[in-house]
Amino acid sequence: TLIDKDLIPAFDRFQPEVILVSAGFDAHEDDDMSDINLSTSGYSWIMNRVMGLAERYARGRLISILEGGYSLSRLPELACNHMEILLKG
Repeated sequence: TLIDKDLIPAFDRFQPEVILVSAGFDAHEDDDMSDINLSTSGYSWIMNRVMGLAERYARGRLISILEGGYSLSRLPELACNHMEILLKG
């Protein structure tokens, strides 16, 4: 995956003290703003991986900012899923 191929080696070189996440959901499959078509479970998978990276490299320190999305029917679910993953930390 992109995370394994590119992100982890970059983290190995940089050794971040904190990870910043700008959580935007406009790449969701039900959002008309992009053609990326990421599923809800795809977003969850990415965030779980990022949480693992925060544990491994930044002693669990992660700051997340909700950027939003344009699918008003999906945004509450996506934001709640995101928060649940953060709270499980």
